[in-house]
Amino acid sequence: MRIDFEQRGWLVIMITIGAASCAAIFGMRGGSYTIVNTLAWFPGSVEAGQIWRLVTHALILLDPLSLAFSLLFLWFVLPGVEDFWGSRALLLSFLGTGIFAAIAAMLLAHTGIMVLPYLAGPGAAILLFVYSFGQRHPDQTFLLMFIIPIKARWFALGYIALRILLSGGSRQAIALLSCDCAGAIIVLLLRKIRLPKRKAAPKKSAQNRGLERKNAALLERFEKAASDAERDAILKSVRGQKQKFELTPCPENDFQAHDPYCLACPAFGFCLARKKI
Repeated sequence: MRIDFEQRGWLVIMITIGAASCAAIFGMRGGSYTIVNTLAWFPGSVEAGQIWRLVTHALILLDPLSLAFSLLFLWFVLPGVEDFWGSRALLLSFLGTGIFAAIAAMLLAHTGIMVLPYLAGPGAAILLFVYSFGQRHPDQTFLLMFIIPIKARWFALGYIALRILLSGGSRQAIALLSCDCAGAIIVLLLRKIRLPKRKAAPKKSAQNRGLERKNAALLERFEKAASDAERDAILKSVRGQKQKFELTPCPENDFQAHDPYCLACPAFGFCLARKKI
């Protein structure tokens, strides 16, 4: 799957998390906890009027190993998620997961189930994004911890298992994971109810305009073909595009031959041959 550097929502998220986390980690090693005390969520902090912590806690991770694995997971999936959701929905979903994870932590404290000492990190957002990526590209394979091959459909479960393994399965770690799961699930439900999936608008680059013209010509030839044999011959000539472009096409039901997004996609011919409109 190719990474699109023209969509920068995923890059904004990764740079912000990386910069804030590095500043917090180096600060703690130098004996300063100013960044952590300012950005992390603590019991009673939001009730005291520090509402920014609902969002800012998701920007910092407090140890280098967690930071490295979190950025790695985000690097794998964020560009692909943004390609389908669009930058605005990606950023809003990131903010929403942090807010609802913090609210879940507040509910745990108020109900007396468990009072978490703090909440920090984009765990809820990572869960949402890896799950959504797995739904879009279920058969794409990754190497979990660079060793274990795992298909994208199971990526979210792999992330949960990795967090439990690295934390030792302590009660506090399970509670933190529960808050992250709650944040991810609530945003996922809201997306299904209020924010239907949409494709990002295709960019009008010279390359995409050329692809659009080429694919439109292919579609016109296909639609004007006089017989099934002629249509099959046209489709046969484009069936190798998946391997040629080395990308994972959208699910079959999402392909629409006259959609501007599809017309500007390098895999148009493959999707056309697969669906046989």
